[in-house]
Order: sequence, then C-alpha cells, then structure tokens
Amino acid sequence: MKNSCPIHIGPKQRRRRLIAGILMFIVSSAIAIFLLSSGLSRVRRLFLFFPFYLSMLGFLQAKAKTCVAPAFQGARNLDQETEKVSEAESSALRSQGRNVLIQAALVSAALTAICFLL
Repeated sequence: MKNSCPIHIGPKQRRRRLIAGILMFIVSSAIAIFLLSSGLSRVRRLFLFFPFYLSMLGFLQAKAKTCVAPAFQGARNLDQETEKVSEAESSALRSQGRNVLIQAALVSAALTAICFLL
C-alpha cells in the first residue's frame, strides 16, 4: 500500500524541527505574556504572528515529516545527505510542503487573533 504522506526527513531532522518548534513556542508565549501584561497597544500583538508562525512551522514539519525548503527543491534528507527525488515524488512533496505552510499560517493567525482579542 502506498504511503499518502511520503517521508521526506529522517528522525534526527524531525527531532530538530520539533525542538525548534518547542523553543520558538516558548519564546512566542513569553512575548505574548509580556504584551498582554504590559498594557501596550493591541496592535503590537499582531506581530506575534511571526514567532507563532516559526513555531508552527517547526511542529508541522516534524508532524508531516517534511521540510518545506527541500520539498520545493525536489529533494529529501533522511539524516544522511540531501538527495533528489523522482518527479512524481517531487510533486507530492511540493504539495505536502505547501500544506505545511498553509496550516502553519492558519494556526498562527488563530493564535495571534486570540492574543489580540484578550
């Protein structure tokens, strides 16, 4: 049975992205707490989108087993070295990479909206 979600990065690469996502979420949360408690303008909370986006990229790339940059280049890194993939697989990886970017943007927008409304 063919895997509908091709593995594009190995376990070490997924772990790196997960750790980066966790660290960036901690930073994002700290910034959010500061902005919420400091009494600064609500408009400044909109800038939380960027750290939340970086955090979500880390989490979602680890979950989808896909690194966005090599996916758009038609390559993969299974913890050894980057290698090119077939055209059919490249198309699937680009689609998967695009989905990761869209999901990260949507989740980040939702988190930012919550912080904005609080």
